[in-house]
Amino acid sequence: MKIVSSIVVVVLVAVFVQGAQSGPLQDQGRKIGKNMVFPCREWIKANTPITLTVVDVERWCIAAKTTDHPWAATDAIIYGFVTGTEGTSETVDLNLVRRDDNERGGTYTFCYWWGPIGVPQWITIYNSGHYTKPGWHLDEIRVFKLGGQTYSAIQDTWITPSQPVDIELHP
Repeated sequence: MKIVSSIVVVVLVAVFVQGAQSGPLQDQGRKIGKNMVFPCREWIKANTPITLTVVDVERWCIAAKTTDHPWAATDAIIYGFVTGTEGTSETVDLNLVRRDDNERGGTYTFCYWWGPIGVPQWITIYNSGHYTKPGWHLDEIRVFKLGGQTYSAIQDTWITPSQPVDIELHP
């Protein structure tokens, strides 16, 4: 991961910062570089300086297709992370806010900002096991960088709460 710069922040009240994002850097009004993110995932105490690191990020998407088998859909929260030639993404949830997703026969796309991961090799998928229908029958998974190569796999397998599934990706 390429570290671009860092910033020191002091807040007046304690806050939990999951992450913050800024637009591209600017040089005399010209946009340069990619979007940046300040990963922290921690509490910032009031009146206590904290240094946040600015890193290069890339926009990646995961498209997941649920099979048309009976009971294939799930109400559970599906999680995943991608392992590439240069690193591993953050674990993300494959759920759209306020939307009934991962339904039978449906394809849903989820996009995230990650530090560079290189060429995707694997995606690990698992689910929370919450709710009344925790099983999920995955048909196909695709991982792609916006404007770039797609890496995919036909899986046709149940993703159960007790067993994470490692899926090898192919161009």
